[in-house]
Amino acid sequence: MKNTSTGKLYDRLLDGDELALVEVYDMYKAEFVNFFRKYHINEQSILDIYQDSIIVVYQKICCDRLNLTSSSLKTYLFGIGKNKVYDY
Repeated sequence: MKNTSTGKLYDRLLDGDELALVEVYDMYKAEFVNFFRKYHINEQSILDIYQDSIIVVYQKICCDRLNLTSSSLKTYLFGIGKNKVYDY
C-alpha cells in the first residue's frame, strides 16, 4: 500500500479497532458524496450508499477477504460505492 497513514489505518481495522472505522468513515464521506453527485442521486441516498459501502469494506476486512496490494482503501470503497449506485 502506497500511503503509510492509510496503511496504518488498514492495519488498525484488521486488528478490530472501531475508532479506525470512524476515521475511515469521516475521512472519505465528503469526497464520496461530492463524487457521486454527478449521478443525480439525492444526498440522503448517497449517504445511505456510503454507509452500506463502509459496512461492506469493514466486513471484508474482518473476514480477511480484502487484500489492498493493488489498490487503496479509498479506491476499493469508491468501487463498492459505484456498484451500489448502479444497483440503485
